[in-house]
Amino acid sequence: MVGIVDISYLSNPQVLATLRIPHVTDNFNSGTGKFSCPSNGEYIHHPRLDLRSSSLLYTAWIDQGVRVWDISNPFLPREVGYYLSPRYPGRFPNRQVREVYQDSDTALIYMADANGAGITILRWTGPIPPRPPVPAAVPGAR
Repeated sequence: MVGIVDISYLSNPQVLATLRIPHVTDNFNSGTGKFSCPSNGEYIHHPRLDLRSSSLLYTAWIDQGVRVWDISNPFLPREVGYYLSPRYPGRFPNRQVREVYQDSDTALIYMADANGAGITILRWTGPIPPRPPVPAAVPGAR
């Protein structure tokens, strides 16, 4: 899972929401104090904000491909898109989507899959959410 955390006060960070994919089987093992992923590929790797809007988040979710989240409401994030690369026979039994990178000139998204797919180039064609207001930057907000 991914957590959206308000760090306005570093001495008291507040978890606002978590991003989860309902069918993913990562569970917290209280005995070890760690999350366990039985399929060994249901975890997130290198989240990145879209360069055009800080409300659009791309995540490389290993076996679950690239996931796109609208976080314009940080209390209620929504998954708004995804891309699953084909499964290639390779070193691992699953996809290995480990990185997403967005080119600042073209807005193209580069996805790396370490299990044989190489580099895939994607273009986000969905809506670009507006940037959320920063409370301290809004006149009269406290």
